Amino acid sequence: MEVIKEQRKRWLLLLVLVPFIFGTIGYEVAGVDRISDAMYGGISLYSMNLQDGYQYNIWLEIARWTGPLVTATAILFVCRWLGQQLRWKVTGCFRDSIAVYCDDDTRIAFDGKKSSVIYPGREFVSNAKSQIIMLESDEESIQFYERHQKALKNRKVYIGLREISCGLVREKKEISFFDIDGAISRDLWKNRVKLWEMKTPERPCNITICGTGHLGRNMLNYALMLNLYSLKQSITYNFVGDNDIYQIEHSDFQTQNQDEIKYYTSKDKEVSEILRKSDYVILTQAVPVEQLQVIGVLCSNGEIYYYDPQGDSALHGNTNAQSGIGGYLAFPNLHPYGSNEIIFTDENIRKNQLIAEAMQQNFEYERQQANVKMGDTTETKWGELDSFKKWSNISSSDFATVVKSLASKKNIDELAELEHIRWCRFHYLNHWKYGEQRNDEQKIHTCLMPYDKLSREDQEKDISTIEGILGK
Repeated sequence: MEVIKEQRKRWLLLLVLVPFIFGTIGYEVAGVDRISDAMYGGISLYSMNLQDGYQYNIWLEIARWTGPLVTATAILFVCRWLGQQLRWKVTGCFRDSIAVYCDDDTRIAFDGKKSSVIYPGREFVSNAKSQIIMLESDEESIQFYERHQKALKNRKVYIGLREISCGLVREKKEISFFDIDGAISRDLWKNRVKLWEMKTPERPCNITICGTGHLGRNMLNYALMLNLYSLKQSITYNFVGDNDIYQIEHSDFQTQNQDEIKYYTSKDKEVSEILRKSDYVILTQAVPVEQLQVIGVLCSNGEIYYYDPQGDSALHGNTNAQSGIGGYLAFPNLHPYGSNEIIFTDENIRKNQLIAEAMQQNFEYERQQANVKMGDTTETKWGELDSFKKWSNISSSDFATVVKSLASKKNIDELAELEHIRWCRFHYLNHWKYGEQRNDEQKIHTCLMPYDKLSREDQEKDISTIEGILGK
């Protein structure tokens, strides 16, 4: 994106110089004595001042017409820039003024009656009360924040992350991070697929995730933490892609149940057969239409979800609807997901209802453990947690949707064991390991073991978490 912008700037500069260059050459051809006089004549053409007494030539004719056009364009540009600056200044005076910095045409859904929003690209607007930064890469977003850190001292700053895992982010009190690909993944598993609503939960399930980029890795992470609905479940996750970072990073991962992860490259011969047997195929990156057709033919008995960020959110809300190129293919099992209109909302970024729920759940848990003193609030107890523990609570709160949907089908001990499996997976995914003595700095925990091997005291902690979720 930035490369394209730089190329545009170079072409624009060249066009601006056309009247000067052509005018200078034209006056030289016409017989001007000194080069400085020819250059002065070239500059004067911007104000439609064609000097008399010189022989007509094509160079002067081109410069005579392009000069005023460049001048008029420059005046309009300056007027537009001044108007834009004035609008930004006025916008910053509103109580809920928001500046959103992004490199594309992404727009965030705010409350139009209360919020005043501007999209200045990468041009910093200091007076907006909320500052949302989601540039092309995480590194660029963080560098943008650091360049303007002093001016942002008393502002609410939100940074969207894609490459960096939020569970590994160091705590920054002045910044709130939001996980873009995590939000996409959560939306798919919780609002589209919803495995916990299966009529036969004990039936083996095959899920194929195509694409091992950052979205693909997030998709698998959230699948592992949300798709827990039975102690007898058996899910095989087929992770297909040519990037082996995830496999290396999580070589010691333990599912704590009958689920398993299998890794394949896109060139492996088994992939075709895997697609045929898949109950769900998740495409996490754009694929050529020819490849989408092949997948549609192979996975005729399963459901296929394809990433469609520019799709119509109304269609994404309908599991039977299709958008993008998928809408033109005769496969009723093709479903879009990941619409920007659904993911980029004020609810997901600033209000973040999930964090509010996690704060309340953490407070209830601390209260049950008799760790709440007089004067403690949800905010103060939340502030005592480091970044990892906050995200651990957020993951638990995220899983609460599943727990509540299973409450009428499972007893509390079964739900507690499922919660423990999720807790173990969250820790494994964030590089913790089992040890006989707990050491948070070295990421060693004594409870990373099967639920039935825990002491009753530790099992009671999982039961307390479930009771807090269910309001018991």
